[in-house]
Parts: sequence; structure tokens; C-alpha cells
Amino acid sequence: MIYPVLALVMLVVLANCAPVLDRHDDAVPEHWMQRSGAGTPATAAMLRAWWQRFDDPVLVRLIETATARNPDIGMAAARIREARGLETSTSAMLLPAIEHSADGARGQEAGASPATSWTAQGSANFEVDLFGKTRRAVDAASAGIAAAEQDHDWVRLSLVSEVARNYIDYRAGATQVRLAERNLTSQKRTLEHVRSQEKAGLLGSFDAERAAREPHLSAARMAEYRRQQELALLRLATLTTLGGDELTVMTATARNIPGLDLAPASLAPAAVLAARPDVRAASLRLMQRTALTESEAASVFPSLGVTAIFGVTSAALLDPLQLWSVTGRLAASVLDFGRIEGRIDAAAAREAEAYEAWRKSVLGALEDVEAALTSVGRAKEQRQALQRARGHANRALALAERRFKAGESSLLDVFDSQRQVIEADSALTSAEALYAGSIVALYLALGVY
Repeated sequence: MIYPVLALVMLVVLANCAPVLDRHDDAVPEHWMQRSGAGTPATAAMLRAWWQRFDDPVLVRLIETATARNPDIGMAAARIREARGLETSTSAMLLPAIEHSADGARGQEAGASPATSWTAQGSANFEVDLFGKTRRAVDAASAGIAAAEQDHDWVRLSLVSEVARNYIDYRAGATQVRLAERNLTSQKRTLEHVRSQEKAGLLGSFDAERAAREPHLSAARMAEYRRQQELALLRLATLTTLGGDELTVMTATARNIPGLDLAPASLAPAAVLAARPDVRAASLRLMQRTALTESEAASVFPSLGVTAIFGVTSAALLDPLQLWSVTGRLAASVLDFGRIEGRIDAAAAREAEAYEAWRKSVLGALEDVEAALTSVGRAKEQRQALQRARGHANRALALAERRFKAGESSLLDVFDSQRQVIEADSALTSAEALYAGSIVALYLALGVY
């Protein structure tokens, strides 16, 4: 009798040797590094459905369509159902398993009358969860459901931001095309004036050829802008699962880049970590792994099982007999050559991995917000500077054209001024798209929708 008891004590000691994680939370900063560009303070409730603040009905419709039809959303929802199924299966282990069987026969022996025999039998098996192994497994399964739900929220938020970003790119491409068309018209007018002066003998063929080159360069730039616009539209079609014709009709109305006048809003660092679905999912997976480790450690303790059998049987020439029995089973592993210890070590390693994944998600969330705040602040500065530069370029072009027509400056000054306007327009549109996209990235980093 002493040997089983001694073995049990050794196993308990072994279980207590399982590694335990040191879960001291990393310090969360009170303020962002980019405090000058942090935007207006906000609460998570204020940022719900943030894409509606862009005041663009087409964008809202695209996002609603994408969240209803995108396959990534469907896959995330399926993973939630899978996690719920696993939780149901695991929870059922806390209840007895009841089985029933019945059979019958009819036959005849030589010289005897036909006889019928039958048996009906049921059994109930139940393992008492003395040390919480099954309960901790159920806790792990419940945490898995919650983590899958947070994954679903993060997929949805990422999809919303992806639609918004590609819609901004599409509108930016459309704006670039309109500006290129305007510049092309201006260059053609200049070319007509140069042709007339060439016929009058006031300009040579060199100036005429140089003037004829500029519209072709604008046409080439326009082709590149259309390519960018069409690629953004193709990406929107994939995200929303809408057809190209339907998308073209939906986005046909000329609009500016959305969100240009939208002031960024920010949350405190602690609020961001509390709101981000990916951080919450990582925390829940750490809880799941911790519960699984504790469940595995409980394997070193003995298991207690109860089996009940009951039934009725009837044989030929005999009255039916009622049968029943109840048995108990106490089992413990005395010597398994490290099988249980190995499983505990593996579970503890997975728990440590989940802890590091959680830390990584926290650091990544803080970095995402800091990067977005930096981009918003610098893109705003860039946009303002380019707006002033474009104003100067437009005034310089108007002066150059008047001076050229008056014979006070060369055609080269006109070409140079036109090129500066084109570059300023293109750079400003890119900066406006960067600013709007940075606000989208900030909302994604804040983790609210």
C-alpha cells in the first residue's frame, strides 16, 4: 500500500515543479510621444462608426457592403462557431455519458417450440472532476470563444480601414486625372499660341517642338493616374465583392478626397489597449493557454470514475430478469517515464509563447498609434506647405503667360512655370491622400469602430 501513496506524493511534487510565468504587465505610458499631433481627446463611444465622419455616402455604402459580404468576415464568423462547438464538447465532459443498447433473437432448437430472447441494457459512465482538470479545460474553451470573437472584430475593423484607404486612393487618382486634364488644356492653349507665332515668324521650330512635347508628357502622367485609380477600384471590387460596372456607377460622381477637413481624435494609451480587439484576443489566448497548462498539470492526480450498468434480459422459458451494477474506479499513473511531465512542459511552453504574443500585441498597438499620430501631424504640415507652394506656382504661371504674350519673357519661362504648377498640384493631391489615409490608420490603431 505504501508504494502507490509514495508514487502519488512524487507526482504531486512533480506537478508543483511546472514552470509558472511571471506576468508583470509592461508599463503603459501615460501620454503619447507625439503629443503635439495627438488630436482632440475622445472616448471610444465618440469614435464608433468613425467612417461616417468622413461625410461621404459612397464610402459608407462600400463599407456596409464589404462587412456584409467579404469572405474574411465569413471565415472569422465560422471560427467563432468552431470555438463554440469545441466548448460545448468540452463542457459535456462534466456530465455522465449514457449509452443504451438492445438486442433480440428468435430461434428453434430440435424438437422444441420456437423461442424468443431479448436484452435491453444501459450504462452511465462519469468521471469525477476532483482536481479541476476538466473545469480548466472548459475555461480554456470559453476563452477560445471570446478570443475568436475578438478576432472577428479585428478582421472587421481591418476590413473597414482597408476599404477606406483604397477609396481614398481611388478619389486621389480621380483628382490627379482632373488636374492633369486641366493642365493638358492649358498646355494645348499654349501650343496653339506658339503655332500662331511660328507662322508669323516670331518663334522658331525649336520652340514649337518644345511646346508640342508638353501635352504628351501630361498625357503620359494622366495614363499613370488612371492606372492607379483603376487598381484602387479593382481592390474595392475584391473587398466588397461588387462587380466592376456596379462600382463604376456608384463612384461616378466626382468627389474630393474624403476626410480632408476631419480633425484627428485620440485615446489615452491605456484606453487604446483596452479597446484594441487584437490586444484583447492575445490576452484571452494567454488565459486559454494558462487554463490548459493547469488542466494538463492536473493529470498527475488520480482520476475517479463511476460506472453504472442496468438492464433487463429475457431468455427462453425464463421470466425477465432485471440486472444492475455500480462500480467505481480509482486510477493513477505510478511510472510513465516522463509522459505527463513532457505534456506539462509543452503546455507551459505554449503558455509562455502566448504571453510573449500578448506583449508583442501591446507593443505593436502602441507603435501603431505613435506612427499614425506622427503621420497625421507631418502630413498636415506637408499639406499646408504645399497649398502655399501651389498658390505661388499658379500666380507665377499667370505672370509668365502674360509676360510671354507681351514679349517680355521667353517661352522657357512659361514651360517652367507650367511644370511647377503640375508638380505642385500632384504633390498636394498626394499629401492630401496621405493625410486622409493617416487618419484612417489612426482610427485603425485606436481599435474602435
